[in-house]
Amino acid sequence: MKDRWRWVVLPFCALALTMGVRSGFGVYVLPWEAEYGASRTGIASVSSLSLLVYGLGNVLAGSAAERFGVGRVMAASLALVAVGLLASTAALDVGWLYLWYGVVASVGFAGASHVTASVAVRHRFPDRRRSFALSVVVAGMCAGQMAVVPAQVLGVARWGWKPVLASLAGLAALLALAAAFGSKSDAEVSAGHRVQAGRASSVGALLRDVRFWVFLAPYAVCGFTDSGLVDNHFVPYARGLGVPEGALAASLSTLAAANLAGTVAAGYLADRWGRAAVLSVLYGVRGLALAALVAGGPQAVWAFAPLFGLTHFATIAPTNTLALSLFSGSAPALAVGLASFVHQVGAALGAVAGGAAFDRLGSYEAVFAVSVGLLAASAGGMGWLGRVAEPDFFGGGPVRGRPVRVGSEGR
Repeated sequence: MKDRWRWVVLPFCALALTMGVRSGFGVYVLPWEAEYGASRTGIASVSSLSLLVYGLGNVLAGSAAERFGVGRVMAASLALVAVGLLASTAALDVGWLYLWYGVVASVGFAGASHVTASVAVRHRFPDRRRSFALSVVVAGMCAGQMAVVPAQVLGVARWGWKPVLASLAGLAALLALAAAFGSKSDAEVSAGHRVQAGRASSVGALLRDVRFWVFLAPYAVCGFTDSGLVDNHFVPYARGLGVPEGALAASLSTLAAANLAGTVAAGYLADRWGRAAVLSVLYGVRGLALAALVAGGPQAVWAFAPLFGLTHFATIAPTNTLALSLFSGSAPALAVGLASFVHQVGAALGAVAGGAAFDRLGSYEAVFAVSVGLLAASAGGMGWLGRVAEPDFFGGGPVRGRPVRVGSEGR
């Protein structure tokens, strides 16, 4: 039992740190411009490279964790984060930031992500408890945004960016040691799963499964609408509506608080009512939030913030555990990694689409309206998948006293 929850606490801390660093990239934009005499585009390109490496790394992270053990992958990844961040403080020009932050640290971000954590949860928790356990891990991402990002803002303002990055590198090194310490027991757990997975795993079977593509498409829409569209364009949209800075800051705080609550609640409910069912509801609620934002004017931010916040990170745990269960007979870890990659691709498209819509039309309403339609389709797709994978729920509710189980592991 202690070992089981240790592998919830450690990934929680790792995600809090790595998500805090990734979300706090903007803190370093102005200091790096001043330090290296670089353009805004040059600094932003470091972030773009980081996102690309992170997305590609996620594809391999789950499979690597299955093959080598979660502890080893987590320890090596956090060590890369430590090396990348510390070396960034000694960068002579922006080119070195591309290497140390954009590549080295970002490979570490991918290996210490929720994809690797999903494998840890799969190995240690029964199917009926996985979504909640993973939602607790994912809550670390919320904690990183709420604690680590503000700490970087204050730290850079007081001591400068180099001591702050060096301190974060030190924290990553400590977490790497903790992960390495637990890798022996982790290897024993992983070995049993590798033997079982080695007989059944088939990437071809995964790619030929129509359920996989129905599962994958909504997660691309998820990335398009949250990390791509809202994370990049909500603030300028609200400012364009005339929302005061104080009210905007308060709405963002409300969104963050709802994000934490929604993340944990979604995991809890997914174990009881079915992962696809909860995802269908989440996509529907997100669509309503965007529709309210477009239709309601400046006051709509107060309805949008809590509604959207409830769905922001809440999709991660149900999506990952649905993949682990639904595709347990083919390549579950790869399915999780590909889902994360597709989410990143959707995010990149959403960021570009929002900017292009504003440049061409002078407003965001059109891209928000398209997003509402995409979310409605995603909710419907997950509803169909739920009828296939979770018939107990869609046939009249879960069996009393027993959560819904998905895929071959629940049969």
